[in-house]
Amino acid sequence: MNKVVLITTKGCEACKIMSNNIAKAIDVSKKDICIQQLDINNLDRKYIRTFGISDCPTTLIFKDGQLKRKEVGTRPYIVIVRWFDIDFK
Repeated sequence: MNKVVLITTKGCEACKIMSNNIAKAIDVSKKDICIQQLDINNLDRKYIRTFGISDCPTTLIFKDGQLKRKEVGTRPYIVIVRWFDIDFK
């Protein structure tokens, strides 16, 4: 299963932009991708340590339950489409 987890925080404009860009990239890519958005303030500290989350937004891309990519910050939707092409082969 292809999954994108977006770690955000309340009031973060960059997080909103990244959320919109991921949604657009999923639409453009035509791939079967599940997206989950999590607020860093509601995450277990073990999850934060496991994935080395240090800032928001953080995007985690999983394929078949395995982490394929971790990116911090915002990116244009076309860059995210390229990630999907590479990580979801």
